[in-house]
Amino acid sequence: MKTTNLLLKIVLLNILLFSQSIYGNKLVTDLQAGQNPQSNKNFRMDIMGGFGLPDFLHGGLRAHLGTNYRLGFTVGSLPMNNEEEGVFTFSLDNYATLNRNGKPAKNPWYFRFGVNYIRWETEREITKDTHLNFSFGKEVAIIDLFGFNIDAGLNIPINHKEERKVPETSSWFDFDIYEPAVFPSLRIDLYFRF
Repeated sequence: MKTTNLLLKIVLLNILLFSQSIYGNKLVTDLQAGQNPQSNKNFRMDIMGGFGLPDFLHGGLRAHLGTNYRLGFTVGSLPMNNEEEGVFTFSLDNYATLNRNGKPAKNPWYFRFGVNYIRWETEREITKDTHLNFSFGKEVAIIDLFGFNIDAGLNIPINHKEERKVPETSSWFDFDIYEPAVFPSLRIDLYFRF
């Protein structure tokens, strides 16, 4: 458990440092000079919501911290029929937009990479999963302050934990096909920018 937590912290730190070193030089320079990054004319915030896998129904915030770099998070869930069942998701995402000639594009292509946490509770067990997410997508501005983005990519599981609520029963039909090495991700979001 301690090794997994340490590995997760190292991966998160590397993702943040990598994205800052390549895409956030203006932000780092502003912070070192004691300037507020919000005074940067490129700083904007998005309120977003949508549907995705493994994010399910989700909402969140995304900050534009420079011409090419965005940092966001989402919190999600999925409606269930039973009160004892539920899904909770949390995602921390880095966005690196692709711009031509260093100028911001109105409808940029982007890479999204980050970490997803999923807690799935059923009548029999609680499952907790952590994944690395790597996606490629497109943002489409309908008007300057409103639009949508869609991306697709891969999730790579890095941690899986199950807690049984009831004793396991054996059956000749029991088998577990859960743990794929890699599985697809898809996200569609609407956003409002301010």
